[in-house]
Amino acid sequence: MRGQFLVGAVVLAAVAAAQVGVADAALPPEHGYVTSQMTLPTTNNKAANLGRDVDGNGIRDNRLGLYFASLFNHGLDLTTAPGDSIATGDVVMLHSLRASTLGTTRNATWQVWYGAQTPDPDLSGTGTFSLRRAQPHSSPLAATINNHHVTTVTGSIPVRLDLGPVEPVLLTMKKAKVTATCDGSGCSGGKLTGAVTKQQIDTTLIPRMVEMFNPLVDRDCVTSCMADSIGKTIVNLFDADGDFDITAQEIKNNPLDSSFLKPDLDLVKADGTPGKDGVKDALSFGFGFTTVHATLDRP
Repeated sequence: MRGQFLVGAVVLAAVAAAQVGVADAALPPEHGYVTSQMTLPTTNNKAANLGRDVDGNGIRDNRLGLYFASLFNHGLDLTTAPGDSIATGDVVMLHSLRASTLGTTRNATWQVWYGAQTPDPDLSGTGTFSLRRAQPHSSPLAATINNHHVTTVTGSIPVRLDLGPVEPVLLTMKKAKVTATCDGSGCSGGKLTGAVTKQQIDTTLIPRMVEMFNPLVDRDCVTSCMADSIGKTIVNLFDADGDFDITAQEIKNNPLDSSFLKPDLDLVKADGTPGKDGVKDALSFGFGFTTVHATLDRP
């Protein structure tokens, strides 16, 4: 009970500091990190390894990760772009770990931020990145550290995902948890796991896929598709009516989508409030990340 009280106190202190501008010195020391690698699964085994048992049934969940792995194994790689976007600075994923020690403590918080696009980001471990309240970020999540292994409680965390030659898509991961092994130089074996609502898949992810796919089809396919082209792969997977125009409905009706974009978790009630009503409404998701040390510049 005392440990729970201390963890809760840290979260309240961190939130209060963010709201009223308490000096950073009033909080536990901040250890800043920038994501240097991001990993999406390319096989079912990797999807399981990067997943988490979100619903407590004893099975690791990663339905959206399985979808990306399935597309990869059908010749359409959407797993490389997220890592490339980290290296080019199109996506700048930052982390603030506040803890008095990185060894073992029950008194820590973890917060995820996304910085502005930064061409040629300094991922050497000596870079400086700006945090601004207008940038997507999570609330501080209470965390414990055991021999440098950090585990947060669950919460809501934004996920900026780059799938290719379009603007990155911004999703909100529910029941999200961060785990990683961290020291002063960075974090290894990081995982961000949780769930994305089916509504976000239908209104945000799939439209972005349509936006990305059609220019590639236009480039590679006129009256027919160039052999071994990305456009041909997209047409073979999704162009049900053969008109070289990929629609959101074609993606939704695709056998892969009906299998892997089918919700596997029940997160909200019919009125949209948190809870269960027996209807599955979200897809589990998990991916891996590695970080290096970074200085986080606050206004």
